[in-house]
Amino acid sequence: MVNWDADRIADVVTAVLGGFALILAVISLINKEQIRVSGGAAALGFSAIAFQFIAMYAMALLVVILIAAALSGLGVG
Repeated sequence: MVNWDADRIADVVTAVLGGFALILAVISLINKEQIRVSGGAAALGFSAIAFQFIAMYAMALLVVILIAAALSGLGVG
């Protein structure tokens, strides 16, 4: 059983709404809406999905840098 807390719910909702924005961007492009509207919706949806992965990798990089700094401060590295 998965424990659903507020952070996990926010992650899932963000991904679903980002996907929904991409789908609506494609639909608006098919219906020959303005390209700026379709492009804006696609950019918003893509950035909502990509932000989760970018934030995860940035935090992993931060942990590596902090460990390296701590080891360097101890004179190990």
